[in-house]
Amino acid sequence: LLKLQNFEVNAIHVLIDQSEYSDNLVNKDSTHCLLKNDKKVLESIFSELSIPLYFVDMKENFQEMVVNNAILANFMKEFHAPCLQCNKIKILALFEKLGKLQADYFATGHYAKLRKSGQQGLVSLYRHNDIVIDQHKLIANIDQTILSKLLLPLGDLSREKVVSIVKEH
Repeated sequence: LLKLQNFEVNAIHVLIDQSEYSDNLVNKDSTHCLLKNDKKVLESIFSELSIPLYFVDMKENFQEMVVNNAILANFMKEFHAPCLQCNKIKILALFEKLGKLQADYFATGHYAKLRKSGQQGLVSLYRHNDIVIDQHKLIANIDQTILSKLLLPLGDLSREKVVSIVKEH
């Protein structure tokens, strides 16, 4: 989608757990064969699209900040939202890579919206129009510095429209 909007695009995949890389199907009964994020598959896809692909290894951070915290919270019978922490780790990794690539912005595939408001240009996060696919809460714990560099190209699109655009191109 960003290439269609004339952005120069680099792809970054955040590695969070070694077990996510295999040739096994996630759901063998599904009519859509969903592969786990296999590095070779990703490299092939982005090569075909002429988009440079980078991997950022966050496995240690994931273990420490998500898995260990989830185990501790469970043991202490406290509420813990591992998806929020996982998304934060991934977004922080993307933001860090942004500087290394000397890029102006980075994007994620979250179904949510961003709007700048006021003279100071503060960025606010809003839910997607379709509450079923809305993901704004998954990135709600991201600070202004990072939000100001974030693009959410799926913010106004339905899943059907995204699939249609992908098939078309």
